[in-house]
Amino acid sequence: MVTVRRDCFSKSISARPQEAEERSEYGHWEMDCIESGRGKGSACLLVLVERMTRLTKVFKLRSQTQIEVIRAINRIERKVGTRRFRAEFKSITVDNGSEFLNWRGIERSWYKWAKKPRTQVYFCHPYCAWERGTNEQTNGLLRIWFPKGSAITEFSLEEILTAQEWLNNYPRQVLNGLSANQLVTAFA
Repeated sequence: MVTVRRDCFSKSISARPQEAEERSEYGHWEMDCIESGRGKGSACLLVLVERMTRLTKVFKLRSQTQIEVIRAINRIERKVGTRRFRAEFKSITVDNGSEFLNWRGIERSWYKWAKKPRTQVYFCHPYCAWERGTNEQTNGLLRIWFPKGSAITEFSLEEILTAQEWLNNYPRQVLNGLSANQLVTAFA
């Protein structure tokens, strides 16, 4: 396994586009992992939340590693295509967890012919979880389905997709009573 350390060239949340900060443009995401309980296996959930609409995507990973995170991002790109990926994932903001330290691998397209990065990755300041508050709030809601201390391995893909669908159809006060799916549909 190759482990990459975050280097001095990584981008701080301070450099993130103003549209991401203002939530005025679709395509700026926050990403984090929900871990299994201690001694309950290495599987985890990768959670991506779009800042403007609160649209959430949840993926089950075999382990909380850089390689697994990049594999999940690659699967999304292969499924939707490079052009659509760049439009949907303009930026991704992460914490300083070791699973996100290979930010160049997250930014680099799976397709070898692609010259431009597929996204831009920005890092929060250390110990400043509130800088990804949307993601933290979403993880709290997902804990209804995946309680803290539980073994993520035990949850099926169907259960994970059911939780994702519930969350994306959940009316939010911050969205004036609309759900993420309703807001995304309104923009389509």
